[in-house]
Amino acid sequence: MNKNSVNQTAVKGPVSVNSAKLGLANKRGEYMLMFGALIGLLFAANGLLPQQDETISKKSIAKVNGYELSVDEYQALLEKISDIVPVGVMPIEQQQQKLLDSMIDEHLLAQQAIALQLTLSDSRLRKMLAMSITEWQTTEALSEVVDDKTLKAFYANNSALFQGSDLLQVQQMRFRCTDKHCSERSTTYKTAQNALKQLGQGVYFNEVKQQFAEPDFIALAAAPLSRKELHHKLGKTLAKQANLLSQGQHSELIISGNYYHILKVVKREPTAIVTFEQVSEQVLKAYQQQKRLQQMDDYLDGLKRDADIIIHAQYFPTIAQTSIAQSSKMNTEKSSTGVSE
Repeated sequence: MNKNSVNQTAVKGPVSVNSAKLGLANKRGEYMLMFGALIGLLFAANGLLPQQDETISKKSIAKVNGYELSVDEYQALLEKISDIVPVGVMPIEQQQQKLLDSMIDEHLLAQQAIALQLTLSDSRLRKMLAMSITEWQTTEALSEVVDDKTLKAFYANNSALFQGSDLLQVQQMRFRCTDKHCSERSTTYKTAQNALKQLGQGVYFNEVKQQFAEPDFIALAAAPLSRKELHHKLGKTLAKQANLLSQGQHSELIISGNYYHILKVVKREPTAIVTFEQVSEQVLKAYQQQKRLQQMDDYLDGLKRDADIIIHAQYFPTIAQTSIAQSSKMNTEKSSTGVSE
């Protein structure tokens, strides 16, 4: 029998859907999640549920729908958890009770999964397990007490995360592409290039715009605008490009919405500096998130070192060849249609 398959006769008696919903919908706190994730993964490694064994020891700690939870199994799991849970986090009696509660919940959910004919090949189950182990593994970062000195150092090293973006006063000129796609062979492209040349020679932006560009539908305000306002007025692509320009600098040609665009930042106005005290809660959350990501990276590195992973390397040449062929085809089509990136 495949180790990932379980005889449904192991599930005796009706399985309540409400029990499964309660187990899924109502988390019992971070420690319940921690225990549940670990036990769920241990079950997964052995086929979601242990096989029903008629010779199992009659010395059991509990019975769930006729399925015995043996003391040996309980003690084995308790030893594994004792190696993980920091000393002093939870009284041993409470830890033991949490473990038993978690085992019962896991069996109920696993029995329900069998009744619904779900297996570990189901991507939803894999995602649930991965999310649970991630939460469990990174719980320590959320409970860690972080002093102000550490947070202030983190704020200083990552100040850009907490500061508002500059206000920008932007000028724009645009040139409508006459073809379906903006082509470098078109007269529009040549006109736009002439405009760039004039700007490079020091001609005022508005003079070049009046001579070469399309009239504006709605002119940009002659005042500094926030990133949000620029996004609303110009769209994501142009707003992003504008934020890359220095004061007094104009862009190269930008293709957006079947137009060539040229932008110029007339003025950059820095926003007020946000102090640590104003964003201390955000700093703490960002610090915790970074710690969680680092903890998970370290944990995964350890799992990979201990794992037996085999990769079918012969697939990669095929994938690479397919990718190259597709890329070559796309470039050929762009050349024939005159599409420019």
